[in-house]
Amino acid sequence: MRVLLVDDHPLVWSGIRRALEALVQAAPALGALEFHAVRSAEEALALAAAPCDLIVLDYHLPGVAGLTALAALREAYDDALVCVISGSADIAIVREVLDHGANGFVPKAYSDEQLGRALAQVVHDRAYIPFEYLLAEQASRSSDGPAGSELQARLAELSSRQHEVLALLRQGLSNKGIARRLDIAEGTVKAHVSAVFRVFGVQSRHQMMCRLLEAGAAGSGGASEFRA
Repeated sequence: MRVLLVDDHPLVWSGIRRALEALVQAAPALGALEFHAVRSAEEALALAAAPCDLIVLDYHLPGVAGLTALAALREAYDDALVCVISGSADIAIVREVLDHGANGFVPKAYSDEQLGRALAQVVHDRAYIPFEYLLAEQASRSSDGPAGSELQARLAELSSRQHEVLALLRQGLSNKGIARRLDIAEGTVKAHVSAVFRVFGVQSRHQMMCRLLEAGAAGSGGASEFRA
């Protein structure tokens, strides 16, 4: 498993590496760990010719940072999972990064054990949102929204193409990336995404991610039912 860490604080590197080493030891099918760390998004973009399975991206970087860095890396590493880390505990940042294609968000305040569990979920389930943010999202939305088994039923309302689009949304692909993957027009992708959002009663990608994670926790199959 090839991992690229983008963080300008070398002290963070050792903790991330320890968590990843434990992850590949627990899941040999992932292969040997190839770990690379750089201090800026610009350095990461310069390495884009090499394949990458997982990018761990600090939200606050010198130079290109935040959503701009996320968008650039998502475009350059189309098939990679992207997990954003941050010392800020602002729920607005969580919403923004998920809406812009991140597969997960992990607070830097996490212990090594918490970090390892979070990265494992990103790798295995292609999504991770801290539980406290899921609770905040539940509290902030209308009680009229679907939950539990009703969410499972709404999956059955999707067409086969919409299921494909939803699976690629879970991977964090942009509309353009989904269009390339499915060989369809970007406008067609936008129409499918809008239809999926209507079925689930959401208005953004981060809300969609929360609904899927909640449904996965409520269903007998767990979150893995929604893997791509």
